[in-house]
Amino acid sequence: MSRFRGLEEDLEAVEEWVEEFFARMMGMFTAFFANLSLPDAVASMEALAFGGIVEEQLAGEPPEVIAYAVRRVAQLQDLEVARYRAYQERA
Repeated sequence: MSRFRGLEEDLEAVEEWVEEFFARMMGMFTAFFANLSLPDAVASMEALAFGGIVEEQLAGEPPEVIAYAVRRVAQLQDLEVARYRAYQERA
């Protein structure tokens, strides 16, 4: 059964799913990143293929929901990488 009817109808719920998904993923990877140097953590974060995981998690949902979620997770990943890079430059 589908969680979402479509992007227009459920944008708020999709955005909530994206935020929760990204927070869970980052929580899982934080312990891993803690054991790396900052440059290696940044490189590892950039290499994470969240898009495939999002597509797998949302299999069966409307295609526009999946595409939006993949884009939003990529944006959040880019922001997180930028935050790490800014910290790295100050360190």
